[in-house]
Amino acid sequence: DTPGVRAQLSKEVTRTVRFLVSSTFTDTTLERNLLLADVMPAVQEFARRLRIEAVMVEMRWGIRAEASQAHETSDICMREIERSISESIGFSYIFLGTQKYGFRPFPSKIPQEYFDLLVKFIPDQADVEILEDMFTLDHNACGIPSPSDDAEGEEEWRAPQEWLGPPGPVYVLRNRVEDTEWWHSFERLQVVLREAAKQVWAEEASGLRDPASRHYFKKFFISVTEEEMCRGMLWTSRTRQAGQTAAYMRTIGDPETWMKHPDADQFLDISHAGQVNEVDKEASAMVQELRGMIPSFVPQRHYGPLKWGPGLDPNQPSHKEYLRQFADDF
Repeated sequence: DTPGVRAQLSKEVTRTVRFLVSSTFTDTTLERNLLLADVMPAVQEFARRLRIEAVMVEMRWGIRAEASQAHETSDICMREIERSISESIGFSYIFLGTQKYGFRPFPSKIPQEYFDLLVKFIPDQADVEILEDMFTLDHNACGIPSPSDDAEGEEEWRAPQEWLGPPGPVYVLRNRVEDTEWWHSFERLQVVLREAAKQVWAEEASGLRDPASRHYFKKFFISVTEEEMCRGMLWTSRTRQAGQTAAYMRTIGDPETWMKHPDADQFLDISHAGQVNEVDKEASAMVQELRGMIPSFVPQRHYGPLKWGPGLDPNQPSHKEYLRQFADDF
């Protein structure tokens, strides 16, 4: 019974429950703050008694500005999901569902083979020039090879090769610059690349809302939050879905009565394309479809419809009660 033996035994029995909380950010601030300040300290104290380390992965902080400007935020989130799935003995992915679908960027890294195909289906030369100005060919940023077959059982959490695209040189989106011109070009390419992708992979269009589809085509259309759900829940085994994932869904009622409020774009996807800001109908449909993709056997809690606060207001009795119930359920 030497100190060295005791230390080794302690190391062996220490286990980890590590989970990522996935959601859009602007509309879940209160829930996330509540989890960090009130729920997790109690969970961690209880876990320590069982020699378990409880870790909630919070992606609002800890990502350096350089990583964000280099479009690495999403990659970092996906790596954290992979780590949680591979290390956790319990929950590994928690979804907080609201009425916001979230940011829908095109891939920041496009395999050269796919990039060349997309260019062929962009009719306007001015758009091609924008694309070529925004991306740089990198011969060192090669695609990631698929996991070996003999590791299939251990590595179901890895992104499938179909999702990563073919190996080889990759076109990389140049670092973000905080100016109007950069964002104007980015927003233009969102439209241009989606239209080109529909032409390149016409046969895949029908599978866009199929949760089982892992085709690269989807990267031009879905939100970061949906990719997190795919990687953390939908593309894992039924056993893992039922035992290591959960979903909490909140609804604020009658959005047509508050969609013109100055804070509405924090809780809904608002389109700024026209002269009058309106709810982005495509994004609104996609968030409802995303909720519907959650398997029925995944543990779920539903809250609402709540009354507009404005927004979520902890001083309102009904909102305060919702937050208390959410914390207790979690």
